[in-house]
Amino acid sequence: MRILSATSQLLDSALKAILRFPYVFMCSATASALGIFLVHYNDTVDPLLRDQIGHYAMIAGLGISLFISSHLYAERKGSFIQRFWPMFASVAILALCYLDFRHFYEMRNDEGAALRFFGYLLGVHLIAAFFPVRNKRNSNAVWQYNRVLFLRTFTTALYTGVLYAGLAGAILAVDTLFSMQFDERIYADLWMCMAGFGSSLIFTAGLPKDICSLDDNHELPKGLSVFAAYILLPLVVIYGVILYAYEGKIIANWSLPEGWVSYLIMAFSVVGILALLLLHPYGQTEEKPWINRYTRNYYFALYPLLILLFVAALVRIDEYGFTVLRYSLLALAIWLAFIAIYMPLTRNRHIAMVPISLLILLVIAWFFPGTNAWSISVSSQKARLKKELTQLGLWDANKQQLMAGKVALNDSTSMALFEQFDYLLDKHGPNALKPFMVIPDSATTNGDYVEEKRRRYSRYMAQSYMENELQKIGLSRYSSFDVAEAVPVEAFELNASTKLQSLTAVPKGNWAWTTDVSLDNLLYLNTVHLEFDSAQSVLFVYQGSKTWEFPVLETAKKRIGALKYRPYTNERYKLGNQGLIFSQDGCYLDIKDIDFQWTDQRQTWGIKHLNGTLWLAQD
Repeated sequence: MRILSATSQLLDSALKAILRFPYVFMCSATASALGIFLVHYNDTVDPLLRDQIGHYAMIAGLGISLFISSHLYAERKGSFIQRFWPMFASVAILALCYLDFRHFYEMRNDEGAALRFFGYLLGVHLIAAFFPVRNKRNSNAVWQYNRVLFLRTFTTALYTGVLYAGLAGAILAVDTLFSMQFDERIYADLWMCMAGFGSSLIFTAGLPKDICSLDDNHELPKGLSVFAAYILLPLVVIYGVILYAYEGKIIANWSLPEGWVSYLIMAFSVVGILALLLLHPYGQTEEKPWINRYTRNYYFALYPLLILLFVAALVRIDEYGFTVLRYSLLALAIWLAFIAIYMPLTRNRHIAMVPISLLILLVIAWFFPGTNAWSISVSSQKARLKKELTQLGLWDANKQQLMAGKVALNDSTSMALFEQFDYLLDKHGPNALKPFMVIPDSATTNGDYVEEKRRRYSRYMAQSYMENELQKIGLSRYSSFDVAEAVPVEAFELNASTKLQSLTAVPKGNWAWTTDVSLDNLLYLNTVHLEFDSAQSVLFVYQGSKTWEFPVLETAKKRIGALKYRPYTNERYKLGNQGLIFSQDGCYLDIKDIDFQWTDQRQTWGIKHLNGTLWLAQD
């Protein structure tokens, strides 16, 4: 009877949660159903439909958090308009998110689409952090509400993981013991159900029915204070010590900071602010006065690190211009500076300002037309490119068109300028190349391939058109090394030589012998053992206890710009008369000719054949 009673209570709680948050469960059920569909038909359904279904599932996932906020807000309002305008607004937001995401996807900007979706995900969670709470100036109400969300998130993750593991184990046991021969996709189906509908049910079932009562709730869970004080705060101290030591090193050496230090400062700031927010009400009690002292000192300790953060960001921007990530980094640095000044001035009375200000920043920096990171990045890179082209005599400002220069460009300048054009096309689409060039639709569409039907243009065809246009003014993605047609794979051999070849000048040194080298995987000659690692394209030379290691491919990549990219034809690239020189103690290798070939399986270049001369010193 107790089991029946417990089951009845469980079903009753689930039904109440569904009736309380109907739109949430519409979204979660949709996300789960679409996920299951893709598990079963991902390889058979039309690619265009498959991608759209995946995007619908992602938007439905966003709707879960957004409609939780709308439902909680509507529960404390009386009139129909007050209760339902958040629902209509949520539907409009999801529709705009879908259209914006599809735009970036169809324009072949996969990185941009991923970043935008991350922005949507962060935005709907920031809305959930403050929107439903009445009297947002009451820090206790905001804190208690977010405390509930924080604990429900951990509880949901734990329950979902345990339930999935238990049910998956039960299915495996039945399948093994009774030879049921279940389709292996049943485990993926189970996960889709648990991650979507199941987790939403667990999360919403534990939300308080009257969040307005949180204004008067002064419950302070001990476990939360232990987590913040003894786990998060020590991490903050460790990060702080490292960053201050590094800042001291910069001052002592009077050198510019490393670029990645920005991410370390971000981690220090975010973890520290999270710890302060979790400990906020505990500092109001007489039992832990040290929390207030720590809070004040933390924000003051941020100021020198924020200066370091601004220096690291602005140096890169000044040198290379704005990109999406650099602009986002600078915007986040400005937000951190604002919080570090605002919170001490208001004595932490308005903690809702943290999610509100971050949401405003997110909208301005990532979504608002004209000020978002993509718009600023395009404007910055185009201005930088136009300035460089003008200085080199490649841009006619009057006619607003590219022109051939009077002086031939060296390889490094040519490739650097080409990479800027390639960045604009790859990250922002063909329209970003205006006014330098206009790529017509006829040159960017190709309906012969399924992949191209899913996007608005063919990236490869657009790049090919751009490459042809830039070659007219002397810009190329490749160096001036010879380009040869693909040839059959040659035999590999190692031949001893009794005399030095006229092809290569004899290097300085006391050499015992020399040999022409044409490499295979495992070769021996007298006391010399040559081994070529085809996976890494590294040549090893062994003689007795001596070992020499030559990273042939990595060195070639630094010399040949073409090896940075995947080719769009079946060509090979050769060094020609400009060889690669490797010199280590007692060993000298001069490679005159290398055939490279792209490998689709490993998605990297490989070396099919090379010719050169090897010298070994006299012992």
